[in-house]
Order: sequence, then C-alpha cells, then structure tokens
Amino acid sequence: RVTLVDPAFEKYAGIEKILLFVDYEKAANSGSITRVTDEIRQQEWYRTACSRYSSFWTSYHYIDSYNKEKVSLALVRKMPMSEPDRQAVIMVIISDSFLTSRVENGNFSVHMAVNQEPVFFSTDPSVVQAYHGLSIDYEKVSFKADETLKVNGKRSMVSVASLKPAQSSYTQIYIAAVDGAAYQRIGRNLWHL
Repeated sequence: RVTLVDPAFEKYAGIEKILLFVDYEKAANSGSITRVTDEIRQQEWYRTACSRYSSFWTSYHYIDSYNKEKVSLALVRKMPMSEPDRQAVIMVIISDSFLTSRVENGNFSVHMAVNQEPVFFSTDPSVVQAYHGLSIDYEKVSFKADETLKVNGKRSMVSVASLKPAQSSYTQIYIAAVDGAAYQRIGRNLWHL
C-alpha cells in the first residue's frame, strides 16, 4: 500500500518508518496512518507531543512485522491541525541497521538511551547491563564519564557521554561505549615497554 510518506524511504536509509497518529474518530488505520486510541493517549510520548509544538526524541516501543517487541529511537512532533479540537502527531522512527552501520566497531559495544529511558539501541545486547550500572548525572546539561565495571565477568572500561540533538531542548541522548578487552590491551602494551 502506497502512502504520501513512502518516498522518504527511498531517499533516506536512516528512516525505518514514518507514522502519523491522528486523534479523529473518522480516521482509518491505513499504512502509516494510525487513529489514536485510549492506549496511545496514555503514552508519555503522545502526551508530551500534544503539550507543545517542538520536536523531541524518545524511545518508541512497538511490535515489529515479525511479531517481536522492539524499541527504537524516534523523533516526535505535534502537527498543526485546522480544527483546534483535533490532534495529530508525526513520528519518524530511526533504522537500527542505519545506527549499527554508523557506530559498529569490533573493539567495543555501543549502547544508547534517551533521557532516563531504557536502552533503545545496542550493538551487543548481552552487555546492556553495563549501561544500567553507570553513575549518570542526568541533571547536567553535558555529561561525560569514564568508569570501570565488571561486565560478563570481565573488568571493562566504559565511557559514557551525553548528546543534545539540534532543535530538541527537552532531550539528551546518552551514548555508552563498553570495551571488555581494554585492560588486556593496556596490560600487553605495558608488558612490552
């Protein structure tokens, strides 16, 4: 089924899908258009979008086409409507494959989260717990820290930093890199001095 937003997929590999949530009883669920339900109205991202016109990033939880639960990074924004009692929210979901191609590295794993939400992206899900073990100061506008944590039984070097996306004053994205072999490499290098 072709919709007005489908051509975006041909030009931007980073977009997994674009959804439009319409709070109008006569709207039909069709392709990328979803009629807002009571369940959607209760979602934090939807309530936040309806309360302002500025865009923001969030973790979006959904069931994918393989019937598996998925969490992805999404850009959300309220859309202006001609009738003031109606709401519409557009959501651009970022492709995990695109993120992986940009950050994958054989030496360390990368994990990302929005604000204090759960991790939405991980190059190695077996070490996601490393992110949850970090001491992150969410009150700081810009945050960076390096820590040593035990991950899967190995002493690992973990570096985390915050990123404030452009045009999104309410969002911080936290990126953590976990290197389980860093101390082994350091030890080998010191041995050869």
